[in-house]
Amino acid sequence: MHLDYTIALPPQIRLNRELNGIWDIAFDPENRGKAEAWHQHFPASEKIAVPSTVETIRPFYDGVVWYRTKFSVERQPGQVHRICFGAAQYYAEAWLNGERLGDHEGGLLPFEFDVSQVLHDGDNELIVRVIAPPMDREIDGFRCGAPLNQAEIPIAKLGWYFNVGGLWKGVSLLTSKTAAIKDAFLEPWPSQNVVKAHVEIDSQEALNGVELKVSIADWKSGDTVVEHVEHVSLAAGQTKLNLTVPFANARRWTLADPHLYQASILVAAGDDALDAHCVRFGMREFDYVDGEFQLNGERICLKGFLHQGDFPRTAIYPDTTEIVVKELQQLKDLGFNFIRCHMRPHYEVLDVADELGLLVMSEPPIGWIANSPHAVERCWREISGLVLNDRNRPSVVMWGLMNEVFHLKGFKPEEMLKLVAQWMQEVYQMDPTRPVIDVSGGHSLVEYGGVSDMLPDTAHDGNVAYMLSPSQPEPVAITDTHSYHRVPTQDHDWNAFRTLGSDGKSVFVSEYGAAQVPPQFDDVLAAYSPADREIGLEDYCMNVDFNASLEEAFANDWLRAAVGEKRDWIQHTNELRASDMKLVTLAMRANPRVSGLVFTQLADASGELFGAMDTWRNPKPMLAALAEGCADDTIALFPTSRILEPGQKFGLEAMLLHESSVSPQAWSVSLKSEGGETVQAWKGVIAADAKHRALLIEEGELSLQDAGLYTVEASLTLANGKTVANSVQLRVVAQTPICAKAVAVAGERGGTITKLIQEYGVTNLPFSNNFREPHAPIVFDFKGMADKRGANIFEDYHQLRKAIKGGGYAILFEPEPLTLYQYVIPGLIRQRPVMQPNCYTTCPDLFEGLGGAGVNDFGQSSLAPTKFDRIQDVLDLGGRIMMGGLSAHMWTRPAVFFHGAAIYELPLGEGELMVCHVPLPTLAEQCPVARRLLCNLINYAQSKITNPSIDGLLSRSIDPLPGEEF
Repeated sequence: MHLDYTIALPPQIRLNRELNGIWDIAFDPENRGKAEAWHQHFPASEKIAVPSTVETIRPFYDGVVWYRTKFSVERQPGQVHRICFGAAQYYAEAWLNGERLGDHEGGLLPFEFDVSQVLHDGDNELIVRVIAPPMDREIDGFRCGAPLNQAEIPIAKLGWYFNVGGLWKGVSLLTSKTAAIKDAFLEPWPSQNVVKAHVEIDSQEALNGVELKVSIADWKSGDTVVEHVEHVSLAAGQTKLNLTVPFANARRWTLADPHLYQASILVAAGDDALDAHCVRFGMREFDYVDGEFQLNGERICLKGFLHQGDFPRTAIYPDTTEIVVKELQQLKDLGFNFIRCHMRPHYEVLDVADELGLLVMSEPPIGWIANSPHAVERCWREISGLVLNDRNRPSVVMWGLMNEVFHLKGFKPEEMLKLVAQWMQEVYQMDPTRPVIDVSGGHSLVEYGGVSDMLPDTAHDGNVAYMLSPSQPEPVAITDTHSYHRVPTQDHDWNAFRTLGSDGKSVFVSEYGAAQVPPQFDDVLAAYSPADREIGLEDYCMNVDFNASLEEAFANDWLRAAVGEKRDWIQHTNELRASDMKLVTLAMRANPRVSGLVFTQLADASGELFGAMDTWRNPKPMLAALAEGCADDTIALFPTSRILEPGQKFGLEAMLLHESSVSPQAWSVSLKSEGGETVQAWKGVIAADAKHRALLIEEGELSLQDAGLYTVEASLTLANGKTVANSVQLRVVAQTPICAKAVAVAGERGGTITKLIQEYGVTNLPFSNNFREPHAPIVFDFKGMADKRGANIFEDYHQLRKAIKGGGYAILFEPEPLTLYQYVIPGLIRQRPVMQPNCYTTCPDLFEGLGGAGVNDFGQSSLAPTKFDRIQDVLDLGGRIMMGGLSAHMWTRPAVFFHGAAIYELPLGEGELMVCHVPLPTLAEQCPVARRLLCNLINYAQSKITNPSIDGLLSRSIDPLPGEEF
């Protein structure tokens, strides 16, 4: 695709000279440059390209830098000169020829200085000081926020990803005459056959009889379609003018036909052209009516991605147009229609979205900001600046003001509600053509005071966000929710998406997903150039570190035997998580209250390895799966449960989801066994007037007798001959009896374990400090022992150790290994934090009937560990991992995959003990998977007891065994 961003201006009116190129840069880590007057005596320096970030030549540098460039100018009488900066991260102040021009705070917005009085005719020297605030200290009052550690500047959340700085947008010298157009907003109202032009002119003197001419041309052909002239008067200083330009039969900007116009605005006094300005825009209307979004009066469901604006090499901007085209063209081709630009709205991204026909929600980087005396001013500066910059773009159809602002260190809810209500009205006055949402993620309606209130789930308890829209300029309550859940996805999780908004409010799911789907690191690293590697770019080093930690994990033979090589594990994990998110997406599509859904996120961003693409915008399996879930025409399959027992009744719904102009014709659904045999089948023909959502099957009395994996397959045939397929898997789990004659249970009386072993006719032996049955497996439920204190608990621990050392076997449910250190556990085992882990199993015997070894799929979705222990600590003690998890450490360094053990086995004397952090005693009563695994564990334990000794159990529990010291 060829993109031409050049908008030509009439010659000899306005001259825009780029000052980009190679500049001098001096690093000032001690912040002494101002005291030493570097703006007058520039120090020894290096070279850097402008635009770029400081990190492209000195990775990981945070602090103060000084820039210098020299240029020559031939001045003419009656000219006004301004130096324009695209953006400087975060605080900048400038000097021209030794004279201070001023300063600017805010890392993402353009700014300018009038240099008419200090610009020399001839050689000039421009010096710019930029502060890139660090996370760990303040410089001149600025600090960038670290994860969950809020700072007082509204771009603080950028530091969670890559904390970059410098002149990352271009610099230019703008020369105009004494009257200059500072701003122009073309407000499109195609339904009214008009464009409202709002023009702001800055004039150095009062002028009467000025001609203001608006010419509108087709952007591609250049053919003029509208001309409108008015005569106006200009005051000295700023004059704001409002014109209504007739524009009948305008070609509307749509997703299928993103037609663009170019408006040329000319200001002239008689024959003297004073200034000219060009604006590209589109004729379209976007609204929110009766709980649905509308584009040009037609219903549209928003389906797309959170766009973090994180790019390879530079971190904060795309260094080529091609990578932007690559990412957005893929979305367009796959049928997505929406992106939410969060944190870093990019001109390049919006340019491409304008031309491709993608809808954009644009919002400033205000999230997780601390309350401070300057916070309100800073936030409004970012909000208003964003609106002024992007309101001519047809792709931008919605404004968001803030993101997740209700938390521990921020504003109280009543304070924020008052502020956002005011800001919403002010934004609406600036731009009445688009909806505006106050807070992405919704409101907290309670005082903050604990972690539970940090980010309230705004899909529940009546918590809402508010929206203004062109047809509803008064606040309307909607549910704007950020909804995340653990993976593999449990049935109650995806079912919850079908009932979001059950209180009657419309739902906009502005974030969901965030399942860890690591990229193929070998491919990602190969895309960096030798120069990138030599300099040690931050994102390159991060990927090197992530990959190295995975390589370390996969150096273990037992892990590769269970899940394959590193590349295999990545691929399989991606496929399973993609299947999870497809089901969640279809559940939202089937919910008539959901007006839009935004997957988090489009591409990997720093340690957030849950993009549908990698950092180079190469697709992962997630992208195709989401495209299937968001297809205009498909069949969604919803079993009441995907985990069943033999003979258990279950229900199945098949629902037509239909949004295209192509008529669906016929459908078929079949339930097949693991061997491919059809167990049951349904088919039908769809009425020509099929609704957006139509129930095709509603079966409630289905059952399956044989254990195994089953697949429900669906096919939809469209009138154009295209066939769309969908499927969902079911697992029938058969129970297995407990083979032990007796089991010793500690920590519960009459609980799930006791009931289970009694159900199978197994003797229940209470475990205590007087235990004398070495042939019986021991089951310790530490949750049930939480209220047991005093010395006798340690006597139990001593007896447990003796039983194991003599050749016995014990299963410890949810213990604290540090508590048992020196009493039972043979060495120090520390906890391992994990975030959104991808769990795996390595022991086929233990998971017999549950899918065996490998990466956990939906069949093990209920087996969520309560915590993990450090793999290496377990291995150092000769342990064996039976269930573990890998997850990337997000946001902060080091960039590693945490590797934790959830179920593992440790040798102790002649016997063994198993630590299980999966709460099976709690889950087994309701969950067939947990029940089967609990039986499997007890049978496994019994199989490991071969010839135990009772000798050590005959002495007092507190007496050490021979050779022991306490």
